[in-house]
Amino acid sequence: MRTRQWPAVLVAVGLVCVWTGVPTGAEQGQAAAGPSAWVGDLSPIGPGDWSYDRAAHLLERAGFGGTPEQIERLAAMTPEAAVDAFVDYESLDNSHLPVFLHSRDAQGRKLFHEIVKPPFHLDMHLTIQHAQDHGESLGVKVDYSDPANRNQEVATTGIFMVVASRLEMDRAVMWWADRMLNTRRPLEERMVLFWHGHFATQHQKLHDYEKMLIQQTMFREHATGNFGDLLLGIAKDPAMIRFLDNVDNVVGHPNENFAREIMELFAMGEGRGYTEADLRDAARAFTGWGYHPQNEHQFVFKADIHDYGQKTIFGQTGNFDGEDVVDLILQQEATASFMARNIYKFFVREDPSSEFQAELAAVLRDASYELKPLLKTIFLSRDFYSSASSGTQIKSPIHLLVSTYRKLGVTEVPGTPNFKYTAQALGQEPFDPPSVAGWAGGRTWINPATLLERANFARRVFFPEPESNRNSATYNFQYRCDRAGCIDTTGISPAIADMVMPERPRRRRTRPTSRNTPSSPSDDTAELDIPVLDTALTVDLLNDAGARANDPKLQREKEGWILNPAVLAGQPRGRQLSPTIPLTVAKIDVVAMIREAGLTRADEVADYFIHRFLRVPLTESRRQIVVDVLTGGIGMGAIDYGQPNLETSLREALHVLMGMSEYQLA
Repeated sequence: MRTRQWPAVLVAVGLVCVWTGVPTGAEQGQAAAGPSAWVGDLSPIGPGDWSYDRAAHLLERAGFGGTPEQIERLAAMTPEAAVDAFVDYESLDNSHLPVFLHSRDAQGRKLFHEIVKPPFHLDMHLTIQHAQDHGESLGVKVDYSDPANRNQEVATTGIFMVVASRLEMDRAVMWWADRMLNTRRPLEERMVLFWHGHFATQHQKLHDYEKMLIQQTMFREHATGNFGDLLLGIAKDPAMIRFLDNVDNVVGHPNENFAREIMELFAMGEGRGYTEADLRDAARAFTGWGYHPQNEHQFVFKADIHDYGQKTIFGQTGNFDGEDVVDLILQQEATASFMARNIYKFFVREDPSSEFQAELAAVLRDASYELKPLLKTIFLSRDFYSSASSGTQIKSPIHLLVSTYRKLGVTEVPGTPNFKYTAQALGQEPFDPPSVAGWAGGRTWINPATLLERANFARRVFFPEPESNRNSATYNFQYRCDRAGCIDTTGISPAIADMVMPERPRRRRTRPTSRNTPSSPSDDTAELDIPVLDTALTVDLLNDAGARANDPKLQREKEGWILNPAVLAGQPRGRQLSPTIPLTVAKIDVVAMIREAGLTRADEVADYFIHRFLRVPLTESRRQIVVDVLTGGIGMGAIDYGQPNLETSLREALHVLMGMSEYQLA
């Protein structure tokens, strides 16, 4: 027990105390870093500048890192060939990656359009209102034979839809994590991650996992293609249309949300090169851009609600539509500058000078917004390998998780620690960016809480505890309740839980097999005679339903449905449709790793670990910490490969190493 806890304490203390002491820039002395004179120089490096460490830097930044063998293969190429292999990946066979398989019911039906029918409203009120107006909703008919409960089955189906979509989204996260881990085209998935943050869309608003997957497929198809094609694609994307309310953008009553974000966040930058008048007329141009009423996953232009009047945008006047707006945006000088800077910031660093940014923009503009020339210019440039660019980027949570597994040689993403909830705890929940602005990135990834969570992730990888996974049938759930429902706060730090829902008396219990009534109910929670089972899955929908009236329970009774039975019936149906994620653990054999490397002493193992897992070298005192952990477990002499605790001792050393601030840098 002592050996399991000592490294965790050491890491916790070290993380908080040493982060601000990590040198930056030229002081780091990274092996991959070129001279400071390379900063801002887009000249390509030559074969004489190429090395193992620079190949490792390329693999880390343009992909998600890799094993020494993968790095050596890159290092054996010329720099031009290595970069071409990354960027021109279309010829690489990725057929070994499985397609996402939708969960299906006993009749072979998937969730959307087959089990539940459109329209798929964003909250329960609209779902019930549609039922009252049309006699049915979500494919369920109103039961007029029981007026008091006429919409009960509609409400139950609404709960079922939200729960099932959330669980399918959880499965999709694991599927995407597996793609990032095992792809032969790492830049493709890295760009998918970039576009996901750039064109940020939230599943928690849509409650439609399939829209999110359709959007991601588009990101993959256009990952390194033409930005103009992708910008037009996002304007026609059903997920974005719903997320930014363009489905409500009609002639006479334009909704400016999408027009504003396409200029402000997606293409030009806030306040750069457009006016409020431009936004208003651009919104008019996008009227009628929606999705098919019988197939919400298919774009459709609705001519009857489109504004055909004259519009003036960027000083040009005409009967513009959405495609014209995209073309006009691409003609603006601000667009190439904004996009070149964002791409550079994602792959390199956050502070390019205005002059350097102009050079990057010229590359993108001269290539008519084809992305490959810009990517190749960046990855081959001296600037990319300069002291300011090497070992200076804080890994995003998703990057951290995927790169850890890749460097360990893992080939299957484990079910514990759960990929989604780990990334969420670190600040980057897949398919749910915090807002339309995406993730801020950079130093915002790091604070004392997330730094400790990063160390906890390493501990859970090397010393997995399946009961810590939310899907475990034996795990104790924590939850908080308010008037609208209960939120499952299992695995969420109190500080984060407080932001989601203010502190209320919390209870701790195992997953119930029957109805459990929270003790000391107050207000509307008296009605919430519901199990703790993943009530977070429905909290957004319930909040929407409950926020409409001072007495949400009374309002629901007027609408002919009751919350408690809907939750009790809808949640199990959702879980029955979507299978739980298996609680597998990472298949790691550290003993085999060091045996294959031919290592015989603890100090050799420490240096091997540092070389394999870090992109920033340790100071001698920091290196000695790793050596001391190893010698404390396996001794100072020759390694005895037969000792029973060897694997545990090696894992403890890796836990300490991965908890260090240097491991957070790419």
